[in-house]
Amino acid sequence: MNKNSPTRTVLLCATSAATLAIIGCANLEIPDAPVEDIAPQRAERLDNGVTAFKQQHDDAQFKAAMSAWQNGDPAGCQGLLEKLLARSPEHFAARSLLADLYLENSQLEMAERHLLTLLEQDPNVAQVHHSLGLLFEELGQSENSLFHLQRAVELAPGNQIYAETLALFTA
Repeated sequence: MNKNSPTRTVLLCATSAATLAIIGCANLEIPDAPVEDIAPQRAERLDNGVTAFKQQHDDAQFKAAMSAWQNGDPAGCQGLLEKLLARSPEHFAARSLLADLYLENSQLEMAERHLLTLLEQDPNVAQVHHSLGLLFEELGQSENSLFHLQRAVELAPGNQIYAETLALFTA
């Protein structure tokens, strides 16, 4: 009989099946410890992968928005940032850029809303206080403006722009 013949294969399978049927599974060793459940580790790896993908997607969309801004397409920039914030409302840099866009386009109420959200996220960011100071000055709220401009200088004492802006409005 040929080594690779179908008859030989069938005969080997039949012999193996008959041997197992005669001997049974009773002679097979069963491990003492239960098999480790890997489902939690798989779920964690999946969650980590999804989180990493979302972060990369957010970063790419933010870079695309920055590029649109730099290339003179504020409407494209705004659209990308709004989509990004709809998906990831805690994205600080996207909200900050959108607030700057609104400030530049004199959409002061929208700028204020986003800046105040940023302030809630992190009250110790000098740039947010500086932007709020400029916004409140534009709105004619000098007291609020000075408070935020002073806070910006306190948080970033070496920043010459913040110091000069404060000096300009206190002179």
